[in-house]
Amino acid sequence: MVDCRPADRADEEFYRVAGITAGVCERIGWDYVLAGEPEPVRATNLRWLAGYRRPYVRVGGIAEGLLAGAVAAGPRPLIDLAESVGDPVAVLPTLFHLLWAGALSGDLARPLRDDTVVSGPDA
Repeated sequence: MVDCRPADRADEEFYRVAGITAGVCERIGWDYVLAGEPEPVRATNLRWLAGYRRPYVRVGGIAEGLLAGAVAAGPRPLIDLAESVGDPVAVLPTLFHLLWAGALSGDLARPLRDDTVVSGPDA
């Protein structure tokens, strides 16, 4: 579990409740991380990718092609990877889902664009 709060709102009560939450997480076998708010660009990218988080967005054959292409060709621009599998309009939702799920990775600290370099799971 990741617990986030802007630094200017993390008061004594927040830390007290965070300590209780950490204890509960530990008892049930979960990890607990106390984090501040994410960087604005990363937060924007994650909000975008969250729109593709649902499993039904992942199209099996397209996902397999993207994963195989990312492994075979190594890191490459997002749009190049999408075009290597098919029409980007049909492929990009699955690609975004794979980024959200962590099956593909890219630098989310920079704006997500066509030239964002995407890597496979082992890169």
